[in-house]
Amino acid sequence: MERRSRLVDLESASLKTRSAGCVAWRRGAAKPLPAAVGFVIVAGLVLASYLGFLPGSGSASPAGRGGAPAGGGGGAGTVDGTGAGAGAGTGAGAGAGTQKPVAGGEASRLDGAAVKPAKSAVVPVPMPTSEKATETLRIGTWNIEWLGKPMDRSGLGQGIAQTAVDIADYIGFANVDVLALQEISPQGAAGRANSPTSPELDAVFAELKSRTKATWRYVLVPGRNEGDQLCGIAWNTAKVNAVDGAGKLFAAGQERATKLAVKGGRSGQGSGLWNRPPHAMKFSAGAGKTDFVLCVLHMKADYQGDFAAHRGEEAVALVAALPRMKQEMKDEDIVLLGDTNMTASGSNPEVTEKTLVAAGFVDVNAKAEQTHWRGGATDRIFVPVGQREFAGHTLEIMSDRWLEAKRWTAKDFKRRLSDHYMVVTTIAVGGDDD
Repeated sequence: MERRSRLVDLESASLKTRSAGCVAWRRGAAKPLPAAVGFVIVAGLVLASYLGFLPGSGSASPAGRGGAPAGGGGGAGTVDGTGAGAGAGTGAGAGAGTQKPVAGGEASRLDGAAVKPAKSAVVPVPMPTSEKATETLRIGTWNIEWLGKPMDRSGLGQGIAQTAVDIADYIGFANVDVLALQEISPQGAAGRANSPTSPELDAVFAELKSRTKATWRYVLVPGRNEGDQLCGIAWNTAKVNAVDGAGKLFAAGQERATKLAVKGGRSGQGSGLWNRPPHAMKFSAGAGKTDFVLCVLHMKADYQGDFAAHRGEEAVALVAALPRMKQEMKDEDIVLLGDTNMTASGSNPEVTEKTLVAAGFVDVNAKAEQTHWRGGATDRIFVPVGQREFAGHTLEIMSDRWLEAKRWTAKDFKRRLSDHYMVVTTIAVGGDDD
């Protein structure tokens, strides 16, 4: 209305000019101008106002609004997973503002204190100017609480089977290209020996394909002796390919993960080390492009005790196994990710975190942003120091942004999906450097 009013006023002035001429003021003295000249000047002002060049004209730009929701500029996809955006960057000028908490979304912390749902934190780390890439991959990790064995789920989720639609919604919303998985129970699956399958995951990826036409593949790896809580890795074949250590593509259906040669036996606390052994897979973004290795972790939880020291021993065993794994994979771009079950972080990190950082990794969630619905930063991603693909990594915890989009509370998330939120980082795609 403001622009329209100014346009009307200036058009009225133009009509007066055509009949009475225009007066130019200089040093306090008026000097009449020919009507035609005056009309040209006024017409120019009308055009300038219409185009927004005059002070106060036009509408305010959204750029520079602090606290815009994370992912506003990154095309992170719709709730139904149909979005085709490539990343989840922040909106123009958005800053790192937090999102409004969801009403009714309070939950109990592990120690019983009330907390808000975790923030969908997006923490960008600037990439050196000379190293900037135009394409990124989104790499995530998610513990899908007892997928396939709903009766083993806890609390609000006990006995409730997660649906393929809900899981596909969440994965599509997160817009991940590769996803490390934990707590998959392939109950009743007719999979190959040493490479089990999950009917629940099959349904999820069929649902995603029906929406996006993208084909997802996954590999599950042996877990505990009980045969449950398997880890695995899933990937969008339109974005990356699984390759062997030499960089050769696996034939479809023949993809496999490599078990790390970690020390077994029992820890000083008497529990078995790495009952869910770490496995790794190598991926390529295309011929001559970035390749990298993902090593999925699921470390011992503090179930019936404090097992921080036990996890510390597992971390030492993991670091000792990395040189051989790098040699087998012929790659230094190693990402460690998964449910570490670490409870102490930030200014008082666990031995596990200290050990991995000392081994040359960066904890993407070093600030210990909440990843568990009741509090705690158990889910982590560690990227290598000094590798240009990871210099501009970001962190996003898929909590608030998802809850707001779905109008869910944290309790709804726990009931329908998991007690863990997905954690996502980015890898820059460029020419292969190793």
